[in-house]
Amino acid sequence: MVPIRMLDADGHIHRFEAIVDTGFTGDLTLPSEHTRELGLIMERPVDAGVANDETFRLNSFRGTVLWRGERRSIRIIESEGTPLIGTALLWDSLLTAEMTDNGAVTIGPLPAIQQG
Repeated sequence: MVPIRMLDADGHIHRFEAIVDTGFTGDLTLPSEHTRELGLIMERPVDAGVANDETFRLNSFRGTVLWRGERRSIRIIESEGTPLIGTALLWDSLLTAEMTDNGAVTIGPLPAIQQG
């Protein structure tokens, strides 16, 4: 579980816990209770495929996340259950996971590449 901070329509910060899901190519999923709490405005529905090849039509929203110290506009897919962080939100980040029970997960900036 990783903490995530979202801004609501009035600019107030809300904190949620999310699971990093490297199989999810979008930015973030949130259950309907959170999309309502944040006062997000619905965009167009999107088709989402899952591992067993089923496709679902889900609501999508535009929202603002505080990500690595900066505000970032992202697409949020409404999906019940625990929020998921996808690879689109992780792009340009270094993801480190301790592969043990309750292992730590950290997300940070990519290290600078030495030009030589």
